[in-house]
Amino acid sequence: MAQRTGWSAELQALTREHLRQKTFEMSPDGVALKHADGAFGVMALADAVNGTWQIRERKDGTVHRFRSLDDLIAAGWVLD
Repeated sequence: MAQRTGWSAELQALTREHLRQKTFEMSPDGVALKHADGAFGVMALADAVNGTWQIRERKDGTVHRFRSLDDLIAAGWVLD
């Protein structure tokens, strides 16, 4: 069943697990993420490793900053 974020609980849990354990896959720009509204973003490797929850949207460069990984996921972002 989908959560309020638009993503399945399983995908949200996998995102949480991989970002916490630093076992994510990388694109040339960093860690690829997607948003429930259809946007795509990237988290710089240094941010992902340091727990700086910051995503830059690929389309227009808008930067989203979150206080925690849970806030990032609650806002609709998951690993792509």
